Amino acid sequence: MTSFRSMKHKRLLTILAAGAATAVPALADQADFSYNRYGEGTTIVGFNRAEAHDIAIFIKNPALTGAKITGFSVEIPVQYAQADGLSGWLSSELKLENNVNVPDIVSVSPSFRDYVLNVSFPEPYTITDKGVYVGYSFNIKNLNGYGGHPVAVISNNDPNGLFVHTSSFTQWESLVDGLEGGVNSSMTVHLEGAFTEAVGISITKDSYARVGEPGYANVTISNEGGKPVTSVEYTYTADGRTATKRYDLPEPLPARFGAAADLMLPVDAIGNEGEYPMTVTVTHVNGKENGWSQATAGGKMNVVRFFPTKRPLAEEFTGLWCGWCPRGYVALEELAEEYGEDFVAMAWHNRDDMAITSSYPVSVPGFPYAYIDRATGADAGNLKTNYPVAKRETAIADIDMELHWSGEIGQEAVADATVKFMIPQEGDFRIAYAIVADGLTDPSWRQSNSYWGYRNDYIDQPGYTGEWWDLFLKDSSPYVKGLVFNHVVIASSPNSGEAGSLPGKIEANTPMSHSCIFDISKALNVNGKPIIRGEATLRAIGIVIDANKGKVINCNSSRPIPTAGIGDVAADPAETVETVYYDLAGQRVAEPGKGLYIKVETRSDGSRTSSKEMRR
Repeated sequence: MTSFRSMKHKRLLTILAAGAATAVPALADQADFSYNRYGEGTTIVGFNRAEAHDIAIFIKNPALTGAKITGFSVEIPVQYAQADGLSGWLSSELKLENNVNVPDIVSVSPSFRDYVLNVSFPEPYTITDKGVYVGYSFNIKNLNGYGGHPVAVISNNDPNGLFVHTSSFTQWESLVDGLEGGVNSSMTVHLEGAFTEAVGISITKDSYARVGEPGYANVTISNEGGKPVTSVEYTYTADGRTATKRYDLPEPLPARFGAAADLMLPVDAIGNEGEYPMTVTVTHVNGKENGWSQATAGGKMNVVRFFPTKRPLAEEFTGLWCGWCPRGYVALEELAEEYGEDFVAMAWHNRDDMAITSSYPVSVPGFPYAYIDRATGADAGNLKTNYPVAKRETAIADIDMELHWSGEIGQEAVADATVKFMIPQEGDFRIAYAIVADGLTDPSWRQSNSYWGYRNDYIDQPGYTGEWWDLFLKDSSPYVKGLVFNHVVIASSPNSGEAGSLPGKIEANTPMSHSCIFDISKALNVNGKPIIRGEATLRAIGIVIDANKGKVINCNSSRPIPTAGIGDVAADPAETVETVYYDLAGQRVAEPGKGLYIKVETRSDGSRTSSKEMRR
């Protein structure tokens, strides 16, 4: 699927409700089926060709045998004038005649409005134990807008979740693995039938608890019955003991087959440190006996002395030339306000005065883009959705960071890392470092702003309000000046981490130290010019990496240190008009007391000088 291209669509799939209740036969329930397990927003993909497309999923699930398909909905992110030949269909097999799709059950003309294809079958179709293909077809007439990327997908890797045929790709193909991490169609199939309360369970990651304190079992439940799930009762076994508990979901699991939720189910305290086998069985759903047979899962419970604070690494890829990049700028500033010192971000610039490289630690398909922990890539506007999810993950290690000048300000900066794991490990673990600058600004910098022409569409809309969005939505220019840029990467160690920075065999609860020295005088942009200016401050980012898996485990940031005007124009005999003092932590001091300070003098011509001053 190397020819498949992808980009993020700004609209989210609208899941339309099934038909009105008065049209449902007696005793029939309504539910949906989708491979979109977590109800996430769609990504659009395609072959970038004006041609005929056939897209399908396959449904074969014992819980759905006997249920009836009444229709389905799916997003096609193209304008009506770009597409024709639309149809929705059901088939027992994927069959072609003269390179044309031939469904053998039913094919109907759908409605297509607001980028959503809605299909309603005149007679509900009863699903058999052999399963059924559900699909739609359309012809792209031109590639304007999103015409080259007309297939709406979500992140999932079910083998039945995406089959594609086009005029140029002459065979039906499963394209589930065509993009990193796997993709499935975002299609939602509408069902009616006599459904039950049923939940499946799986455990894909370890669980943790402190010694002698109640903990949680990390599990994933999935709706296998078509009824909304509001509570579960479960029995678990760990440390040779068995207990039964009830858990009320903070939000109901929707009436959608395959809908999933990651839960932290409470478990009782275990008194001794160690690793314990654990099983969890969901016995009841909404107070009724669980109707799903695969309701038991096994995993591990690790009882530890301390819990690291999980700080996901948010990396934004942006540029002053990029008109849609303000949404990444806003996301970083809003997340920094929400999470404070626990928010760790790195902004990689492209083709502007803050860009230090075009070789990024991850693959960047376009701008704006963002990654969480170098594993989950998406449009930068999704950071506020993806970051809280990653924050709930458990990190097996903690890292503390400090940054200080080794001598003269603006020369060598030393980043000191201290790492501690909560469980023993063996492997190739490393620390990667970066230096980021906050408070960068320049009168000549202009941020391209594509939102200025959409003021009536965005102002006062949910998600587009607040002081940070006001910078772009309430400006009547396609360029915004005077912005202050934070989290800007000005230097970094190897992206894979410093080899040998952590030992191959790691003991639990044992602090390990390592340092990395950066020559800040060589922090230049891609044009060989200094990046640091003004009253910018610097921070060190430390990232614990499992080099064997290419996985970020945890990260942290140091407190800021001052730059005291590195890169500013050198002083001349002009008159001093302002003198400002900073302490060694980078904080401005109104009235210096005893101690060492950084003195910054501003002169009448706008130039500045800095020096160290000892107050006794």
